[in-house]
Amino acid sequence: MRTTYAKQAQMGVVELDAILKEIDSIENERAMVILAASMLEYFLAWLIQVTLENVVLKQFSEDQLNLLYENYGPLGVFDQKVKFAFALTLIREEVRDDLDRIRRMRNFFAHHPGPVSFNDNDVIQECANLKMWKFSREDLEERKTAKGQFRTTVQLTLALMVVGFSKELEEWAKRFIGPDALADIPLPKVLPPQFQEPSPS
Repeated sequence: MRTTYAKQAQMGVVELDAILKEIDSIENERAMVILAASMLEYFLAWLIQVTLENVVLKQFSEDQLNLLYENYGPLGVFDQKVKFAFALTLIREEVRDDLDRIRRMRNFFAHHPGPVSFNDNDVIQECANLKMWKFSREDLEERKTAKGQFRTTVQLTLALMVVGFSKELEEWAKRFIGPDALADIPLPKVLPPQFQEPSPS
């Protein structure tokens, strides 16, 4: 099956809320981690795509996208997407580190032959080492559990991938980041030029 990220450009607040609601509704922790990581990878690919399309000043065809994202393409796996986005300064070091950690957690949850949950000591330590949840409000109960730290990191990271793309999405992102935290949070160094504020003349 071919995978294209072009349709993701039509995503808005309603669709993003639906994605997070679906993640939150999954009771099986193995399935929840796998889906959350897949959504982050999907949005990361979209962020790379819109940036590259601005550079070449044309929209990629489905065949061109598949050359990039197929299994043996230069952006075929999560790890390559993370490194490429970081090299383009679309994500900061803190986000890169969390995406790498979530990628490793996804692999662990997906391939571990026995029962696995957020109560496992190794998983608890991985979640504690995630960085983005520490930018959430200190009064949030979710900060106190490994599962909550993971979910909050997913929310904040997803919010950072869309902040700056439109005022509507920016307001959506602030629900998770908090209006007072934007000054401290590691926003991307460079937004795709078509989403930057015009320079004053």
